[in-house]
Amino acid sequence: GFESFFGGGDARGGGPSKPVDNSAYYETLGVPKTASAADIKKAYRKLALKNHPDKGGDPELFKDITVAYERKGGNLIFEKKISLVEALTGFETIVEHLDGRHLHVKSVPGEVIKPNQFKAIQGEGMPQHGNPYVKGQLVILFKVEFPTQLTSAQATALKSLFPPPARLTRVTDAEEAYLTDFDAEAAKQQASQEAYDSDEDRGHRGGPGGVQCQQQ
Repeated sequence: GFESFFGGGDARGGGPSKPVDNSAYYETLGVPKTASAADIKKAYRKLALKNHPDKGGDPELFKDITVAYERKGGNLIFEKKISLVEALTGFETIVEHLDGRHLHVKSVPGEVIKPNQFKAIQGEGMPQHGNPYVKGQLVILFKVEFPTQLTSAQATALKSLFPPPARLTRVTDAEEAYLTDFDAEAAKQQASQEAYDSDEDRGHRGGPGGVQCQQQ
């Protein structure tokens, strides 16, 4: 069934989910715990501009910076892992709040949770400084766990549940190519090595930046 290849299980994840420790947020933003709201905002803008994905920044680092800034704005953020079947068909979980209360959190029926999507519960965040009756949001960052592989029967069953993919326009002389895992770190090291070898080669040949041997 669904859960055999979508990774279903106990919808509550085996126990209450706990908010993450907020001490790391100050480190992410590069500010001390005594920093003012203005200093935090200034640090966030500087880091966000530097690390924005549209400017070639790291998407994961940019997300961490944004999460850290939102948390300091009164929102309480924690990460929740859910299976693919829960993301597609709904889930429920018990959240243990910092004040000791337990919240029974449910997704909206029929709504699909996307990987790295943020959802919020109004009024369950941190109290506003000087006004404890005004609170931020309880924000949940969802991490959807996908199955590593499917059997042929499971793939067929899955296809029957969704609209068919777009029809492929075939090319007679096209060669088949299969995807493999991409190791970004290994590729980076290889590119660095190739650049180094290229510089070495130009140096030996007396190219730009190289030293030519004078004829006697």
